[in-house]
Amino acid sequence: MSTASRLSSIMTSMTFIITYLCAFLIPVLASPFQLNTSSIPIITTYTALGDSYATGNGAGTHGHSLCSPFSDAYPVQLAKAIGPVLFQSAACSGATTGSVFWHQLDSIGDSDLVTLTVGGNEVDFFGVLNECVYQWRPLGTCECELRKSRRLIESRRFVDSYARMVRLAKQRMKPSGRLLVTGYATFFNEETTACDGVTFSIRNPEQFLTRQLRRDLNHLVRMLNHVIRSAAETAGAEYVDMDEMFEGHRFCEDGVSEPDDMRSDTWFFNLDYGSGNERVAEEVHRAHSQEVFLGGLGKWYMGVARVFHPTKEGHGGIRDAVVKQLRNG
Repeated sequence: MSTASRLSSIMTSMTFIITYLCAFLIPVLASPFQLNTSSIPIITTYTALGDSYATGNGAGTHGHSLCSPFSDAYPVQLAKAIGPVLFQSAACSGATTGSVFWHQLDSIGDSDLVTLTVGGNEVDFFGVLNECVYQWRPLGTCECELRKSRRLIESRRFVDSYARMVRLAKQRMKPSGRLLVTGYATFFNEETTACDGVTFSIRNPEQFLTRQLRRDLNHLVRMLNHVIRSAAETAGAEYVDMDEMFEGHRFCEDGVSEPDDMRSDTWFFNLDYGSGNERVAEEVHRAHSQEVFLGGLGKWYMGVARVFHPTKEGHGGIRDAVVKQLRNG
């Protein structure tokens, strides 16, 4: 099924969920602040928009629809935290600014709260992960992909498209509604030295995660976040900086021997290296050719589709960042 078909199917598959809670048990998370929703204005309707960061690839269990949110995605956790609330998710893996505009904005309606997370799919993050980190199907060089991603992020087409999408989303909100646009979290601790001799590559044992490479990869995320923040603030929306929540929970943290797939305190999914490198490479190539990697949830191998996406704990950190903005914004 094409990406366009998957996205259009959401218009018929979305359902509203009423979340009634007598009490909500807050997960014990290493968060910089105490989760407190008592001072948040009453929210009765909440809509989530965005891409696979909003659907929560790999975080918990998954519903019947390809665009259904995972059970531990941050919008689901947020709906429970601020409940009871009428909640719907229009987000879908593979979403871009264009598909949000064409297929998701109509769901805003009279929502009191709308969250939006999108942007990574159209700035070559797959190509960067392929050439610089995993090398599933290396076709060029890491430096070429980094330059390509930087050009896309800075391109007038992307900047204008993002600004237009946020502006129109804000215009569709009722006057009292709040539109919260999130950035992305940087993936690596870029100051530690242990990863200078570590590779995540399944083909090249010398593709090391040096400090310079980690800084370059994090810089792409910061560049993208700058575009997102600018678009949000110009449109009168609210920007949510989730990056501080991931402090101490990235790849290559001090004292961690990477790749450490079992470290629960790392808030991003990595590859399941026990599945066989060649099989992983072939499946990723097939998935990408069918537009289901990162931007889609093919049933074939969620262990790949979730890489560099937040875990349940990571989504808890995003939830906390949104709650903080709701309380203080």
